[in-house]
Amino acid sequence: MSLIDKVTEEIKSAMKAREQVKLEALRSIKKELLEARTAAKSGGIVSEAEELKILTKND
Repeated sequence: MSLIDKVTEEIKSAMKAREQVKLEALRSIKKELLEARTAAKSGGIVSEAEELKILTKND
């Protein structure tokens, strides 16, 4: 199971439990992962190293 699949499952759980803060954080993570996947240079594939880089990114 990929990271994006795990995040999607966690989003479902957060929605059922009505955990708004967790839900917002997970949606933000999923957005970043989807943007990385659809980036022109990625070719639709994001490596584990790139996923980790996205998760540890500081804005």
